[in-house]
Amino acid sequence: MKEEKRYIELIIKSWAGTLTLAEKREVEKLLEKEEWAELKRELENDRVLMGRFKEYEKYDTAGDFLLFLERVRKNKKTTKKQRSMSRMFACAACFACLIMASWIFIHQELLPVDESIAKVSPMEPIDRNSIRLILDNDSMIALSGEAEAKKLDTLGVSFMTGIQTLDYTRVKRDTLVDSMTYHTLIVPKGCVFNIVLEDSTKVYLNAETVIKYPRFFAGNRREVYIEGEAYFEVSRDEERPFIVKGNNFFVEVLGTSFDVMNYENEHESRVTLLSGKVRMCTEDTVWQLTPGEQLSLSVANEINVRRVNTKNVISWMDRKFNFEGETLEMIMRKICRWYDVEVLFEKPSLRESRFTGTPPNNISLQELLDEFLNYTTDIEFTLHNGVISVKELKHI
Repeated sequence: MKEEKRYIELIIKSWAGTLTLAEKREVEKLLEKEEWAELKRELENDRVLMGRFKEYEKYDTAGDFLLFLERVRKNKKTTKKQRSMSRMFACAACFACLIMASWIFIHQELLPVDESIAKVSPMEPIDRNSIRLILDNDSMIALSGEAEAKKLDTLGVSFMTGIQTLDYTRVKRDTLVDSMTYHTLIVPKGCVFNIVLEDSTKVYLNAETVIKYPRFFAGNRREVYIEGEAYFEVSRDEERPFIVKGNNFFVEVLGTSFDVMNYENEHESRVTLLSGKVRMCTEDTVWQLTPGEQLSLSVANEINVRRVNTKNVISWMDRKFNFEGETLEMIMRKICRWYDVEVLFEKPSLRESRFTGTPPNNISLQELLDEFLNYTTDIEFTLHNGVISVKELKHI
């Protein structure tokens, strides 16, 4: 029972986005066992129900709650193995009930707030599908129009809504109380965004990416922190190397262009060099890349370097997916990241199927499935209620 409670706690933390790197590895190890994978699927189903409570005024919450309880009481006749799973589901129900009850109570007590700029809080009514900027005073701005542009202009930051870009080149050192105060930009699923940093370095951000950076670079190093994927065109400054920090590595450059992929739900981080030179550094390794090389760092700190087609690596900047030689599991993570959906595999073996191609990402999800994935004679993709089901096609 202790292990079951621990696993459910980890899954709930993953929903909240608060897992540490060690906890992520713990979840991955547990998911290798089918019984834990089955529990995760059950919890994810109940997570869909909890999502509906965000709009509780549109629903009969008491009725939905009874439906939830009914689901966890199903299948009363159980085998010994099933009884073990039932115990886990009951435990899951307790956690889910507490979360839903807390959500309803807090949201009924919320007072009106200024939606354009609000303090960072897990219960803020900020649109989580919007691009958000967290300022150095912990206030948050949803970047959506001219009103936000005027607010940022007072800080010396230009928000160009037409090309979705923040430009910090007007920020002056003497306008800052503390020159090393940081901003954090959050790019949600299905969006891309650009930043021009104070030193004129250009950063192009892919979907589901978070970047933390100073308003003004001070000292002899320029450092930013990235989770997700970004393409950098670094302004050359031999006196101040540019540092990009990830979960368990950092990249050091003087002036160059490169792509960093560092998503939490990927099994490895990647650095791809397009021009110039970079050094990829971990706790015990330093590796220098040349143009056209890609370094992959696994969660076990294993390093692999290979030559790649750099045009495919940064295809996301041209509104295209890159599926070249990738497993279906990797492809589905990209699709879920862009279209904000979930995926369910009928069989674990389907995850290792391979596809190729660079389809556009500015089409509907249904078009992508119909025109680029469902052409295979072995696998069927169906979309229902925000979930892609991947099944083995049965031939008659």
